[in-house]
Amino acid sequence: MPCLKMAISVTPTKVQLAASVDDIEAKKVDIELTMTGPIPAAMMPKEATDLQFGGVPDSYTPKPFVIQMINGTLLKAKAAPATHKAPVHKKVAH
Repeated sequence: MPCLKMAISVTPTKVQLAASVDDIEAKKVDIELTMTGPIPAAMMPKEATDLQFGGVPDSYTPKPFVIQMINGTLLKAKAAPATHKAPVHKKVAH
């Protein structure tokens, strides 16, 4: 299931994320996402940016609470739907 969260720390094989509003504001990691393979340079997320990802929960640490996820993938954000403008019809003078 895709989620939108803020990246706190990024390496080619692991992304640490903040998921709750409080953790985002505190820049506190509560999700550790292990990727299926190295993230291509063109897709490497920057720290402190929102991103969509997929992954499978694997385990968690209760204190501090951190969910470990495996099989991580980065998902591209869906493009905004194109707006279609009606063609402009000009009256032709006869």
